[in-house]
Amino acid sequence: CFNMSSEGDAAAPILPAEEVPPPPSDAATTMETDTVQPVPDPTPTPTPAPAPEAEAEAEAVVVREEVVEAAKVPAAAPQTLTASEEAYDPENATVDDDDDEDQDEDMGTVTSPVLRSSGPIKREEECSDKPLDVAIPAHLAAVPPLVQPLVPNVSAPSATPQYPGPDRYEARIAHDMYDTEAWASLLHDAHSHNIDHIREMYERFLWVFPTSARHWRAYIEVELARRNYNKVEALFVRCLRPVPNVDLWRTYVQYIRLVNGDVRDADLTPSQKDNIIKAFEFALEHVGMDISSAGIWTDYLTFVKTMRTSGSFEDSQKMMQTRKLYQRAIEIPMHGLEATWREYDAFENNLNKLLATELLKMWGPKYTKARVVYRERKVLMDGLSRTQLARPPRGSEKDEGQLAMWLKLLAFEKQNAQSIDPAVLRARITFTYNQILLHFYRDPEIWNEAAMYLHEHLNNPETATVFFERGLVALSSNPLIHFAYADYLEAAKKTQEAREIYERLLKNNSSALVFVQYMRFARRCEGVEGPRKVFKKARAADSCSYHVYVALAYMEYHVNKDPKVARNLFEAAVTKYPSNTDLMQHYLTFIEALNQENNTRVLYERFLAAAGDNPKWTLEVMNQFLAFEDTQSLDIQAILKLEKRKAQLFPDHDPLGVLGLVQRYKYLDLAPCTNVELESFARTSSRIHESQ
Repeated sequence: CFNMSSEGDAAAPILPAEEVPPPPSDAATTMETDTVQPVPDPTPTPTPAPAPEAEAEAEAVVVREEVVEAAKVPAAAPQTLTASEEAYDPENATVDDDDDEDQDEDMGTVTSPVLRSSGPIKREEECSDKPLDVAIPAHLAAVPPLVQPLVPNVSAPSATPQYPGPDRYEARIAHDMYDTEAWASLLHDAHSHNIDHIREMYERFLWVFPTSARHWRAYIEVELARRNYNKVEALFVRCLRPVPNVDLWRTYVQYIRLVNGDVRDADLTPSQKDNIIKAFEFALEHVGMDISSAGIWTDYLTFVKTMRTSGSFEDSQKMMQTRKLYQRAIEIPMHGLEATWREYDAFENNLNKLLATELLKMWGPKYTKARVVYRERKVLMDGLSRTQLARPPRGSEKDEGQLAMWLKLLAFEKQNAQSIDPAVLRARITFTYNQILLHFYRDPEIWNEAAMYLHEHLNNPETATVFFERGLVALSSNPLIHFAYADYLEAAKKTQEAREIYERLLKNNSSALVFVQYMRFARRCEGVEGPRKVFKKARAADSCSYHVYVALAYMEYHVNKDPKVARNLFEAAVTKYPSNTDLMQHYLTFIEALNQENNTRVLYERFLAAAGDNPKWTLEVMNQFLAFEDTQSLDIQAILKLEKRKAQLFPDHDPLGVLGLVQRYKYLDLAPCTNVELESFARTSSRIHESQ
C-alpha cells in the first residue's frame, strides 16, 4: 500500500475505502514505541524549535499552520495504510558495496524493500486528536533548493550502545568503523529485536554512513510500518535535502500524496492538490535533473493529467499545466526521454494538430539536444555504483576507479554540451558534485574541488561557502579541508571567520600541524604577537611537539628578523626534547646560517656528546661536522684531526680512508672520481670490513 519499488509509471495503489476496517480505538493505538527517546544530537539541527503548543510532540517536524485543514482526511473517505511489522527485508537491504542497483533502463528505478499489506494502520496521528500535518515544512521550502545548505542530521552514538549486536561484529566495527560487512550483519540482527534496538542500530549506522539513501529509506519504512508518523516526518527532514537521491525523494512524494488523500477515485480538495503539487515541485528542484528521475516526472504528469476538474476554466488550466510539465521534462537527459517525447507528441496532436505542428517544431530541437546528451551521459554512468557507501580514502582500486568515473561525468557536465543557460548549468554541476559526495562524503579533495570550482568558474561564492561548511561537518577533524577553507576566507578578507575555522579544528584535532598552520595564519593577519599567542596555547597542549618550536623559531628569524628570540626557542626545544635528532638537525642548520663558527662548533660537540650510544646519529652529526669544517675552516689541521676522530669512532666505515677523501673534495655534484670508481671504493671497503 506504500509501494516504493517504483515498478511501472502509475502511482502506488492504495486500498479502496470499502476494504478498510474501522479505525481502532485510541486505547488500542497507543504504542509503547512512541515513548522511545531519540538518540541525542549534540550538533546543531536545521529543524526549527517546536511551537509551545507542540512541545508534547517533541519529534513532530512539520509546520502546523494554514495547511492543517488541507491535511485532514475527508470525512466521506477515511483512509488507512496497511503494512507489516516485518516491513524491512534484510536480504534486500544490505550494505555490501558490490551489490549494484537493479535499474530499469527506461525509468531508472531501483528495487527496494516494500511495505507488505497485512493489517489496518490508522492514518490519524497516534495518540492525538489533531490531523496529520503533511505540507512541505516551511523551513525547508523557503531555502533555495539548489544551494542545499543542510547536512545529514545524525548524532554521535553513545560510546557504550544500549543494544549492542553480536560481539564478533561489534568487535569488527570497533576495529574498523567502516567495515560494511559487519554493519550488514548488525542491521540484519537488529531486525530480530524490538524497535528500540532497531532504532539505535540505524542511528549508529547512519552516523558512520550518513549519505546512504537506501538505509534512510529502510529506517523510514520501519517507522512507517509501526504508524510512527511523527518519526517518519522527522526522518524525512533529517535526510531529504542532504541526500539528493531519486528513490528517497520519490518515497517522500508518495508519502505526501498518501496523507493528503490521493488514493484511487479520491476527490481531492484544492488545498490537497496544491500540497501534492508542491511536493512534486520540491522533489524536482532537488533531483529532477538526475538521469534516473523519470519516475518522478511520470508520476507528476500522471497526477496532473488525472486530476478531476469542474468547468472549462479548470480544464484549460489543467491542459496548460500538463503542457508546461511535458516541456520541462523533455529537456532533461534522463531514462525514458524518448517515451516522454512520444507522449508529448500525442498529447499535443490530440488537442490541436495545427498548434501541435508549431509547438513540436519549436520544442523538437531542445528534445534532440537533451537526447544526445542523455546518450553520452548514460555511457559515462554505465558502471557507476549508485549504492556505494561513503568511506574515507583507503587506497582501494575499486573506489579510485569509481571516483575517476564520477570525475569524467563531472567534466562532461562542465562542457555544457546541451548549451543550457548559466543558471541551469550551475545547478546541474552543483547537483553532480552532490551526487559524487553521496559516495565520497569522507574525501576532502572533492569538497575542496567543488567549493573552489563554484567560486572560481561559476562565480558563486555563496554556494562555495556552503560546500566548505558541509565539508567541515563531514570531516570535522580533517586538517586539509579546514586549512583550505581558512585560506579561502582569508583571501576574501574574512579574517575573523578564518580564525574561527582554526579554533573549530582545534576542538577535534589539536595536532602540532594544526598549531603550525594556525601560527602562520596569525603572523599574516595579526603581526608579530599573533603567532606567539598561538604558540603559548600550543605549548600547553599534550599534542605539542618540537615542530611547533621550530616553526616559530624560523618565523622569528626569517620574518621578524629576530635571531635572538629564534635561538631561545631552539634552546627551549632542545631542553624539552633532548634526544630528538631531527630537532638537533634543524638547530644546527639555523646556527650555521648565523655564521657564528665558534658557536656552531660548540653545538656540534654538544650534540655529539648527546648522541651517546646512538651510532647512527653520531655518524650523521660527524659527517655534517666534517662538511662544515671543509667549507668554513681555515685550518687544515682541524679538518685532519676531525677525520682521524671519525676513523677512531667508526674504524670499519672507511678502512682505507678513501671515502673520506672523496667526501672532503666533492662539491655539489662535482666529484674527484667517477661513479664507477666510487662504487669500486665502496665495494673494496665492504670486503675489507667483512674479512675483518
